[in-house]
Amino acid sequence: MIGGHPMRTRELGAALLAGALLLVTLVAAAEAQRPGGGGKGRHRGGSERDKAVQEVLGPGEYALDGAQAIEAINRGEGSEALAYYERTGEQAGKEGNQVRAARAWHAATVTALRLGRFQKVIQDGGRAIEMFKAAGGLTPSDLGSWASVHAQLGSAYRAVGDLPRARATLEEGVALIRARMSGRREDQAEGVLLNGLAQVAYAQRDYAAALARSGQAAQFFEGVESGLPPKGQEHLRTKLRRWNAASLSMIGRAQLALGHPDEADQAFDRGLRYARLTGLRDTEAEMLAGQGSLALARQDWPRALGIYQQAIVLATQVKRLGRLPGLYQGQARALTGLGRTEEAFAASREAVRHIEELRADLGDSSLRTGFFEDKQAIYQHAVALALQAGHPEDARSSTCSAARPRSPRAAPAPWSTRRCGCGPAWPRLARTRRMRTDPWTRSGLAPRPRRSSATTAPSSSGCARRTWSRPP
Repeated sequence: MIGGHPMRTRELGAALLAGALLLVTLVAAAEAQRPGGGGKGRHRGGSERDKAVQEVLGPGEYALDGAQAIEAINRGEGSEALAYYERTGEQAGKEGNQVRAARAWHAATVTALRLGRFQKVIQDGGRAIEMFKAAGGLTPSDLGSWASVHAQLGSAYRAVGDLPRARATLEEGVALIRARMSGRREDQAEGVLLNGLAQVAYAQRDYAAALARSGQAAQFFEGVESGLPPKGQEHLRTKLRRWNAASLSMIGRAQLALGHPDEADQAFDRGLRYARLTGLRDTEAEMLAGQGSLALARQDWPRALGIYQQAIVLATQVKRLGRLPGLYQGQARALTGLGRTEEAFAASREAVRHIEELRADLGDSSLRTGFFEDKQAIYQHAVALALQAGHPEDARSSTCSAARPRSPRAAPAPWSTRRCGCGPAWPRLARTRRMRTDPWTRSGLAPRPRRSSATTAPSSSGCARRTWSRPP
């Protein structure tokens, strides 16, 4: 009795301890097998993604993360980052590392869009989605990146004029996040896609829908930010402010299009404050562009000119080529309002030059055509300014440039030396411009162009000289 009872007690305790250890081991193993296992609100894969983002990078290397790609662009390193991401995506794909390849192609898509490389966005974005679909063990961050690819693709399709494809791509992204994401991450991703859908609606002149969608997106972002602690999570806070600035930019543009300049002013002002808090020059340039358009609408030419000059400097610093045509066009309109025609013509010429550079990067002829469709007003304005400034040859060059197809990656010729065979397109564009303002021409009673020595335009063969006269 004296020796047996303590022995049985020790044996029982040992057995209980062993059982408890076994139970803990089994639970841990089960948690590890769950997708994103590790407990509520904690994801093993998520921590691995954080380590990947924070890994030590060598010279010429960039983190495989969309926000870090934007930081590289903000430093003026967008082209270098894009080349690195594409090399990494190719290499990871060959090695069978689909998750790493998907992350690299996503970062490449983010970068290419901001560099105005729209065909690369479409190509790299397609590869990113292919890799995400094939990969297993995706983390919540990866799902967010997958949705982000849809947002970048939607923007690229919108930029080249394929609005139905843009909308379908964005709606596919919304369906993805509603099926596979939840909570705060879902709100963030859906807000980004709603911003894209708002831009498509604006391009389709459905300004009420654009206002509604961008307003909903802004509510998402403001709600998430309000739930953050006063200190910490600055990386997330910066992203939310950047996205919210984009929402407010669209709210301002939609309000302006709907004839509500005061509401537009409030939205642009709030957006500019958010943009400056992010420290991202491209985001600030976007908001300044909105304020510039408002100043033009109010015919406040000096203010518009100053705003566009600031925005051009910022966009040039980060090599945001896709934004420059619109900014130079705004500057040209402000200078026109001030009566400084020669300077306005120079600004308009810069707008056309940047359009030509962007169009040269589009190897697909259908993309080039769609991209040009909503840029015709810029060419027409350039023609009108060239004529007003007494540069008919430059007017001819501008119209010829608009009329001819561009070869992939072809460098645009100097403004005054371009030669082509676009035929009588120049007087046609000039007449189109005048019909908006000249009642005589708009009435259809003005005489048709006739041969004279007044003005020259190219013929259909080479650049042989053919003369046209303007209506009296």
